[in-house]
Amino acid sequence: MPGFETPAQGAATAVWAATAPILADHAGAYLQDCNIADVAQTDDMSVGGVKPWATDRDDARRLWALSAEMTGVDAFGRR
Repeated sequence: MPGFETPAQGAATAVWAATAPILADHAGAYLQDCNIADVAQTDDMSVGGVKPWATDRDDARRLWALSAEMTGVDAFGRR
């Protein structure tokens, strides 16, 4: 069936991420298919690549603050 992977296929990018020397200088990079993901040119989820909204720093800050507020946990909060 299309869309299903074997466990090895599903784990391939995670294993690559943990072992690939090329990623030493790319902490936090979005990965896809054993490579650093390109920025997608569309929001279409059936098209590969990291969506532009997924790398928006302002949105990330707002989401972190909301998550910390809702859970009461802020592991990286200021003291």
